[in-house]
Parts: sequence; structure tokens; C-alpha cells
Amino acid sequence: MAKIKVGVIGAGNIGVVHALAYRDVPEAELWAIADTNSERLFEAQKRLEIPKAYTNYEDLLEDPEIEAVSICLPNFLHHRAACAALESGKHVLLEKPMAMNAKEAYEIVDCAKKNGKILMIGFSYRFRPEVITLKSWVEEGLLGEVYHAQSVILRRRGIPAMGSWFTTKAKSGGGALIDIGVHYLDLGMWLMGYPEPVSVSGFTFDKIATRKPYIYVDMWGEPVPGGPFDVDEYAISLVRFKNGAALWMESSWALNAQDDDRVQVFGDKAGAKITSREGLTLFGEFGGKIADIKPQIKPQSPGGIYREEVLHFLECIREGKEPMASGEHGLIVQKVIDAIYESGKQQEEIKIN
Repeated sequence: MAKIKVGVIGAGNIGVVHALAYRDVPEAELWAIADTNSERLFEAQKRLEIPKAYTNYEDLLEDPEIEAVSICLPNFLHHRAACAALESGKHVLLEKPMAMNAKEAYEIVDCAKKNGKILMIGFSYRFRPEVITLKSWVEEGLLGEVYHAQSVILRRRGIPAMGSWFTTKAKSGGGALIDIGVHYLDLGMWLMGYPEPVSVSGFTFDKIATRKPYIYVDMWGEPVPGGPFDVDEYAISLVRFKNGAALWMESSWALNAQDDDRVQVFGDKAGAKITSREGLTLFGEFGGKIADIKPQIKPQSPGGIYREEVLHFLECIREGKEPMASGEHGLIVQKVIDAIYESGKQQEEIKIN
């Protein structure tokens, strides 16, 4: 079986993660990498022994050897780069969040359809073994009718790169919600079977990073240099679905609370919870008694979720099938995020079209 030659656009932290995943799977040949930061670019090329390096991703897209790309750029560059890649005939694995807003996300999906190329969104948390197990349980009906989910990801102090594009709305599209909350929003809806969202009630806050005088410190009490910050550090929301189900969500970069990460789903036969520390627990009945069940799940293979993610992407390319993390799912997530931000701004429930 011929290897699929791939390129990675972006040589930052997540770009290197993607490059490592491609390098270490036999189905791919890591052929090229691109970044405008030449120092970072050529260091990654040398360390990972990548044949080609480009300081302009458009030059990478003109390389006829490359069949597929991972796009690992700041959020405000996703739309332009993804459409350019699709129009150049490349299959695309696009890091989360899909885009700055739903309008951009729709245009990316439309571009993939017009060019007949695979578009997959980087919802990598779906590839955690405990998530895959729970998803199979839901699909088998073990939990019965799943009517509610809770998705929570809280960092007590974890603002990434204060003053950078992360904390500048014009370049990021938002803060904690669109950065880390997007993963848990997707997980909650995916485990529920992606019901159609119809409305959102949301709140967003920026009380800690914007205190005056500026006194933001990290988890170890070290002062963090200030800079632009016009995004959410904490967001909460209630999403209503057409089928009557609901999802509660919280995400934070800065909050005076204990760090927390969990996804819970509630069915009429059983419920389940996943956390990074405790793994997967099923809450139900066994032998006529209320029982908590801890399944033994095989540890993930070396390379973790990103290895499994790129393997799925490559499989979709070879077989011409729709990725499980499709562009349509990315668009739905983006619509919900847009509605949460608008609800927080307008202080009222927002309908989703």
C-alpha cells in the first residue's frame, strides 16, 4: 500500500504534534512543513527530518507530491488556509476550532464539497479510549435514552500566552470557550448523537484577567506580563436540542475554583462520567442494586490520541469515506459557540438557525 504524502502547515506546538504523529505511522510519509517563522520552521524540519520546508504555506500547497495537509495555525488563519488547501486539491485535517465563526465554517464545508476533498476537524479528544468505549455503549443502547449531558473543563489559572493572539478576539474569535471548551462541547454533543441544537442561554466573564491594577499570576504565584485581553476567561451555557435533550457546559482559563475536567451523560437506563483522573465510570443498576461500574480499558497505544486521529484521517482518504469528526459537526459546534457569545452579549436566549 502506497504511503500518503502529507504536509503540516504551522510549526508551533500543535503543528509539531501532528508532524510527529504522521512521522510515526507507516501509512504516511511526512513530506513537508510550512511556517512564517523561519527559525522555528527549520528547527522542526531538522529535528523531525522532514524533506521540505516552506516559509509560505501557499508554496507548500503547490507541491504536487502532497496529497493531504494538517492545518495548525492561529484561529484567524484557518478559513483562508483551509479553503486554499482544498482548492489546491489537498485533503484537510483542520485543527480546532474550525474557524472564527459559523460563516467561515460554512464556507470551508462548502469548499470541501465543491472540490470533492476530505475535510476532518481536529476533535482529537474523541480518540481517547474511554470516550470510544462510552460512545459504543451509547450506540448499543446500554444507557437507554440519553437526555442530558454536562461538559466541564476548568483551569484555575491557565491563560495561554497573555497578550498574544489567544487573548485578542480579532485573531482568536474568543477565549476559553473557543480554545478549550470547544473540545468538551463537541464531546458532549457527540456522545449524545449530535442532536440538532435550537437555542442557547450563555454567560461569559472576564473578571480575573482584567482586574485593575493588573495582578494576574499563574498557578505557582508567578506574575504574568499583561497585554491585550478582550475575550472570555470563563463561559457557562445551557444548550437546548430539538429532541428535548439539553447540555450544560462550563469552560475557564481563570476561575477561583478547583481544576476540573469531566463529561457526563445521563440516560434513563444508566449514566456515565469520564474524567482525566478517574477514567470512565458507569452509574446504573446491577443485580437489583444501585451500582458504580469501572470497566477495564486497554491503555492507548504509543502516540496517543493524535496518532489515532491521523490514522483515521488517512483511512478516510484511502477509502473515500466521511470522517467521524466531519466538517458538518465542526459547523454545528461553531454555530453553538457563536450563539453562546451572542447570548452573553445580549443577556438573553439566542435561537440557532
